[in-house]
Amino acid sequence: MRNNYTGLFTALMFAMFAGFISAGEPVKIKETKFPAKSGEMLSVNISGGDINVTSWDKDEVEVIIKGSETAAKKISFEIEKTSEGIKVESSRTGGGFWNLFNSLNFRVIIKTPAKYNMKLKTSGGDVEVKKIEGNTEVYTSGGDVVVYGGKGNGTFKTSGGDVSVTDFYGTAIISTSGGDIIFNGKNGDVNASTSGGDILITGADSKIKAETSGGDIRLVYKGENKGIHLSTTGGDIFADFDDDINAYIDASTSGGDVENNNSKFRADKITSSSIKGSLNNGGENIRLKTSGGDITIQ
Repeated sequence: MRNNYTGLFTALMFAMFAGFISAGEPVKIKETKFPAKSGEMLSVNISGGDINVTSWDKDEVEVIIKGSETAAKKISFEIEKTSEGIKVESSRTGGGFWNLFNSLNFRVIIKTPAKYNMKLKTSGGDVEVKKIEGNTEVYTSGGDVVVYGGKGNGTFKTSGGDVSVTDFYGTAIISTSGGDIIFNGKNGDVNASTSGGDILITGADSKIKAETSGGDIRLVYKGENKGIHLSTTGGDIFADFDDDINAYIDASTSGGDVENNNSKFRADKITSSSIKGSLNNGGENIRLKTSGGDITIQ
């Protein structure tokens, strides 16, 4: 019996080693181009790979897929022009126990016109989007999301990674179950939520809602106040506001202190764990709430 186990263990180790060796340098698996128009839709639905989308000044979409030699053999890719735009999908051509030890890493690299809508979905990879104007939806089960230079309406969700959205103009819905959120943008509603991470927002002229169950929230805000709600169950809140912002502040904590360092604040009520009052001429509500941390207002 021991010899049988030894043989099985040896076979497993050999399969793992062979899988690692076969990964090697990425190879070009597929490449194609299609004519495209601004406002069309890019739809990507893949399993296990990364997605990278950037804009260029051509009226066409270019799709390049790179990956391991094993991925080239075990994964089938479908790229086609549709009535709505471009569709990219992947499916595994081989299954079984031994594929657990093979490297199926791959990346889908896409260039589109700047004004292009997209819905990007991967079950296990990272997603990166740069300088795209339009409606953008990003979903990944186990990776990070990075968006830079976007404009329009965006939904960015991951179950197990971090989300970074910077230099973004428009409305953004951002959520992660286990990671941190970074947002830098203006001129739209922002709704950010995480179950286990921190949230850092630099915003202007936006309505903002940010919630985390286990982390800190830091907000730096300029421009017109359109309503702000920050809430954390187990962390601190730091909020830094422009000197001329008009707002009514309601800040409270169940397990910490509230500190106000803003000279434009006029208090209606102050205790060690809560403050209420106006900044400058008063205005839209700014609600800051934590159950287990401190609140600092600048």
